[in-house]
Amino acid sequence: MNRTLKVMAMVLSFICLFLFAFGIGQKSGFQIEVPLASPSNTVIQVVGGGSGAAAAPASSGASGGSAAVPASSDNTGKSDAAPADSKGDKPADTAPAASDAMTKAEIVDLFKTSANKIKTESGVTVTRNYEDLQHNEEKLEAPAALQSIGKSLISTFLKKDETPVNYTGQEIIDNYPVKGQPYVTNLTENDVTEATCTDDGTYYNITLKFPEETDPTTTGVATSFNIIKADEVYAAASVVKSFNSTYYDAVITCQIEKSTGNMVHATYTLPIVMKVTAGVAFATLDAQVGMTFIDDYSIAY
Repeated sequence: MNRTLKVMAMVLSFICLFLFAFGIGQKSGFQIEVPLASPSNTVIQVVGGGSGAAAAPASSGASGGSAAVPASSDNTGKSDAAPADSKGDKPADTAPAASDAMTKAEIVDLFKTSANKIKTESGVTVTRNYEDLQHNEEKLEAPAALQSIGKSLISTFLKKDETPVNYTGQEIIDNYPVKGQPYVTNLTENDVTEATCTDDGTYYNITLKFPEETDPTTTGVATSFNIIKADEVYAAASVVKSFNSTYYDAVITCQIEKSTGNMVHATYTLPIVMKVTAGVAFATLDAQVGMTFIDDYSIAY
């Protein structure tokens, strides 16, 4: 499932739990359908009635039965288009050599040049080794009555997926950071707080740390990560009245093969705190949820 839709399914489940906790829909088995930008609607269903009922995610298909929410489809095809760098920086054709005294700007340039080859060179295969969605429970803010069951509910959505997924051609552009863009990154040294590079003889091992930002659009994590955008959230679920996201402690680590300048491995770690106001005509919920998204990739040329 698309990450934004997965997050919104969780939020909508939380809203449904909230409504139920306040005595709306006391009869057994009511459900709320909220149209999402996906092939079928996501249905948040409250099972049972009375004080013992709990919210559970489900999906509605053509037959009305219960099934998993379908994953978003990927486009296929090769793309050799050059990256359109929104900051006007065209990557160099070859990565600069690393040294013990590399500056932050030089490390960023090494990362940027190597990373952008992933979407510009032909014959590249990206394997997403795993996606780990973690719940940062200490960040949860919600009505006291929902705290305990809310943590359990959120955990049903946030799990580690260790099924390898391969991307080629247009699929890389559509899925690999920054998704939907013909480049992997357009960051500058001002977009990171710290950049380190070590040379182990075979690889340059780079670590980039990013500043804390709320609702970034063109700076910091927005230059290099797949972030959740407010307009996507509003489009996915009309019950959301306001949404903002704060990113903190974001890190990218990667390995660049010295002999070729090719990035062969990368891990993206992105903690986020989302504040949401959502509701319907008769109730409103203000909540805060903390998560960490970890995506691990291998790249073959």
